[in-house]
Amino acid sequence: MSIWSKYLKGKKYIDDKGLVDKHNWYWDMYLGDQWKGVKSMSELPVMNFIKPVVDYKAAAIGQNQMTAIYSDDNTEHEEVYKRLNAFYRRCWDKEDMDIKLFHMIEHAGILGDSVLYFGKKDEARIVPPSNVIYADEQSSDVQTQKYIIIRIRPFVKDVKKTAQKNGIDESLIQSITSDTEPDYIVGERKDVDYDADDGKCTAVIYFEKIDGIVHIARATAECEYQPLHPIAMTDESGTPLVGCEYYPIVKLICQEKPNSARGRGWVQDLIPNQIEVNKTYARVSQANANTAYPRVAYNASMIQNPEDLNNIGAPIEIDGTAQSVSQIISYLQGTPMSSSVFTYADTMLTTTKQLAGANDSISNISDPSRVSGTALQEIREQTTINLKGNLINVKNLYRDIARIKMDMWQVYYPGGIDVRREPTPEEQELINSGQPVDLIEHIDGELLRSLEPDVTIDVTLRTESTKADQQTVVDAQLDKGRITFSEWVDVVDEDGVVPKQRFEKLIQKRKDEGRDVDTGLPLQTLMPEQQINPQQEVPQQVQPDNGSQAQA
Repeated sequence: MSIWSKYLKGKKYIDDKGLVDKHNWYWDMYLGDQWKGVKSMSELPVMNFIKPVVDYKAAAIGQNQMTAIYSDDNTEHEEVYKRLNAFYRRCWDKEDMDIKLFHMIEHAGILGDSVLYFGKKDEARIVPPSNVIYADEQSSDVQTQKYIIIRIRPFVKDVKKTAQKNGIDESLIQSITSDTEPDYIVGERKDVDYDADDGKCTAVIYFEKIDGIVHIARATAECEYQPLHPIAMTDESGTPLVGCEYYPIVKLICQEKPNSARGRGWVQDLIPNQIEVNKTYARVSQANANTAYPRVAYNASMIQNPEDLNNIGAPIEIDGTAQSVSQIISYLQGTPMSSSVFTYADTMLTTTKQLAGANDSISNISDPSRVSGTALQEIREQTTINLKGNLINVKNLYRDIARIKMDMWQVYYPGGIDVRREPTPEEQELINSGQPVDLIEHIDGELLRSLEPDVTIDVTLRTESTKADQQTVVDAQLDKGRITFSEWVDVVDEDGVVPKQRFEKLIQKRKDEGRDVDTGLPLQTLMPEQQINPQQEVPQQVQPDNGSQAQA
């Protein structure tokens, strides 16, 4: 079966499930376009609680800072893993992975699952889950899939250029044309009106594991413009020496569905209540309009100038006789709405948030500054206890990413990896003076490919309250004289509550001016013992009871 035939089978499954339409609906509900398709003479009210619920839960999960750490039982590899871990952190920051992972949590909450694709060794992008086709739609494990297809929208010119590089027949290349506004796009479908040769087309990236090595191909409806080949380092004959064993794809599921590759999001569960709340407030709005602006009823046969009924101060001409004007003209007063309606709407809002696990107890504290960070954290843990499963899924996601990155490094860096380390204080002084210092440490390619590391995930809660608590501990050590000012600057977190970089610049300025970094005084005015550590308390030596000399 051809790649395109496999794609069409998967597309039919997604179309039959109505997955694209559902995902567009979920996005509309999240973004507040909740009356889409409904015609009304007036603007309909939207009490959008879906977005704050999703945002709260995503933030509660995302505030846990996670770091992947490579290691194994071989003590000879400790230094190597130290360099690799530093390289991993640099790659993580370079690829803006913190932002992408937060968006993955958010998208999974909206759509049910989210997918991250590593196209190159230094590129990662989020893919709509409806654009991903699995060989087995009943398995949630990405790595056990027989094949995976990602649907993309490249420019026709780029596809033709790739096809030419791969030696594809020119007649097939020229048959590749653009299409417009495909029905499988989630979100905005309207694009720029391109010419036939300049537009975009529907294409797929195909992945398949053969003999344990991931193979990749690219295809359109007209041709396979990049033939199937292994993602591997090969010898001169093309035989794979070492290849990628993991699909370069990770998936985050919000809520597991039994026997399904897809997940269920928070939005789907909130939609019925959201619709009911909106309808309730729409009825309230209409009732208020009827009460505040009563409609006039009149005898058309007796009113000569009905067009003046709504004109203030205009005389009304009556033709005929009547016992009173009220028999000719009257106003229909709307019945005031019962207060139970408002109670019903408010109760539904509150109960929905509570059931969704998004009723933040911290917001009910009148003065959070008077509550310790530990107490705030305990409250936070209680309010987010139903998110523990999501946190475990995110932790597994981090582990999967770390394994894929190591897998790709072993293939994409045949000559090894150069890692830039942080300079020592002595080296930093040489750098400041303009002298060259080699800070590059090399990891040999053969050694890199021989590593089979374990991956552990370090989880640290990084909220403003936890940062403040950590800073308080460090400040106390400085106040008691147990550390110096320069040591205090060293232990301050980069993303803490104090401007660490400014203090580092201050220390460097004092060095350049020949002043003591801790006191700011000229070095000539200090005693020798003060120049070593001016603030540190010098403990008195304690003699043993037997009178013998204490050992150093």
